[in-house]
Amino acid sequence: MYDGIEVDMLSLGNADCILVSFWSGLSVHRVLIDGGKKGDAPVIRQFLRNLNINAIDDLLSTHHHDDHSGGLIELLCDESLTFGKVWSHVPQWHVSSMDRVAATLKAAGSSLEAANLLKSLQTAAEVYKITKKRGFDHEEPFKGKRLGPLEVCSPTLEFYNDLVTEFSDVEKIKDEDAAQKRYDEQTAMEEVFASVLGKSDSDSSSLLTAPHTTPENESSVVAGANHNERVYLFTADAGTCALTNVLRDYPGVKGLQWMQIPHHGSRRNITKTLIGAFAPKTAYVSAEGSKKHPRRAVVNAFKESGATVYSTHYLGGCNLWSQIGTVPGRAGYHSATPLYEADKIQKKAEPDWSTGLAALLGGK
Repeated sequence: MYDGIEVDMLSLGNADCILVSFWSGLSVHRVLIDGGKKGDAPVIRQFLRNLNINAIDDLLSTHHHDDHSGGLIELLCDESLTFGKVWSHVPQWHVSSMDRVAATLKAAGSSLEAANLLKSLQTAAEVYKITKKRGFDHEEPFKGKRLGPLEVCSPTLEFYNDLVTEFSDVEKIKDEDAAQKRYDEQTAMEEVFASVLGKSDSDSSSLLTAPHTTPENESSVVAGANHNERVYLFTADAGTCALTNVLRDYPGVKGLQWMQIPHHGSRRNITKTLIGAFAPKTAYVSAEGSKKHPRRAVVNAFKESGATVYSTHYLGGCNLWSQIGTVPGRAGYHSATPLYEADKIQKKAEPDWSTGLAALLGGK
């Protein structure tokens, strides 16, 4: 008889797809969180097929960026898969006038943020359309809603509505572009100085004190599950505002068992103070392994808080599997190597050839 939680984080580069399985006796409740990019759908489908999974109880779209929801459309269209309920926000329901939003996005011209918002609105509409076409139940995931044992911790309806109002504010959209430009310039300057001084961004002091992410990222669903007082927290691309709200509303998330590092390890989504408050024992990140994703400073800050950190990109890339309690075993699975630890393990395992050579030559 089983009584536990298992989490699978798929290796999809800078894209998210997480399968959470809640076991009780011989019954299991499965929640699929996000579906990666459009091209990731076949990989996700094969992963599920390898585990003989054709039915998902709850499908959660955390937000509608391509690297989270692009693959969901393909999975929802796959008639070999069934979903008990689809949870996704429909931002069109939270604006007073879509005509005004369209006019705003057009007025923003070549704005990258405006283009992202337009694409997200299209994805949200498509996810909802396919969900209804296939006859699956649909609900928006706001704070307090439960997907089996998984509880939505953020956003609240009010917080989400405030974020969506920015979709029809051309000045705020342009401000997002300007903020991204300033961040890129700051990052480039830091890299120049680090190169000149022979340093890296590995020190946690290179974290931002007041990071900022886009309204869409901030609206990401944050969800948690508790098993015998051990808490798992799924953060998607949530930023400091959402994560601060979660800490305020859910004191039990301090000292976590497991945490997803938000936004593929970007330093625009979290601070050292937040990391210290969450203080997870284990932290997973889905990332491509670039300088930004995951940021070494972010990873090291989690390590300093006491976490063992794992990334899907590390050592060539692999799916990550975490479990607590009693769950079915997995044939062929082996222990993963914590992030940045392979070199230390290899050096420790290497023989001391200098000593051996000295002995061979008759030295001491």
